[in-house]
Amino acid sequence: MDGRRVRPHERGAHDAGPAAHTVERRHPPGGCDDPRDLDRCSLPSREKVAYLTFDDGPNPAHTPAVLRILDAYGAKATFFMVGEEATRFPALVRAVRDSGHAIGNHSYTHPWLSSLPEHKAYDEVARTNAAIGGRVTCLRPPGGLEGGPVKAVARKFGLTIQQWTVDTHDWKRPGAPAIVENALTPPDGGGAEPLVILLHDGGGDRGQTVAALPQVLAKLSARGYTFASLPTCTAP
Repeated sequence: MDGRRVRPHERGAHDAGPAAHTVERRHPPGGCDDPRDLDRCSLPSREKVAYLTFDDGPNPAHTPAVLRILDAYGAKATFFMVGEEATRFPALVRAVRDSGHAIGNHSYTHPWLSSLPEHKAYDEVARTNAAIGGRVTCLRPPGGLEGGPVKAVARKFGLTIQQWTVDTHDWKRPGAPAIVENALTPPDGGGAEPLVILLHDGGGDRGQTVAALPQVLAKLSARGYTFASLPTCTAP
């Protein structure tokens, strides 16, 4: 440990306490049919586009490797950054942006925003936007939890709440083969759901994710998929 607060991913307790990737997540993932309604969002259904998303970085041990692999496949992705990590590693924030990927807000210290008073949740989001820099257009609350003040805070910043449809469970560190298999599993909502794949480049040892990523890209490419940043997270 490096003295930082241990986050759920690091202690293998993603499903401890609030049901991290399962509760309060009932809205379709993606962009907004009506930009005035940031709570009920859906990406355009595009069968052969995969949206790879990486949470909890940037991390000097893993983010550069992820960027190299994505570049080798000509793939674009979206990185949901933790503000304290973006503050520690601003060169990695620039590297992600300069490589043409989108960046979203994932809070400053990775608390359950849904459990915080609104002013504290607001501060978490504001500090992260400042750390990331540029125009930020989307928020992925830690654990995907949208309750409490999360929606109100998102509205105040004009952020789309962006979820996922495929959880690779890489945060459990199940081994690279399992991560690949999970990434290729159809979305919970069925074939019509956009393929928004949850991965991690920070929050702990992500060596298994890095090892799995080339296979995920190769297998999805073989199925005819291309890879794009989330439109909801791409500033015009």
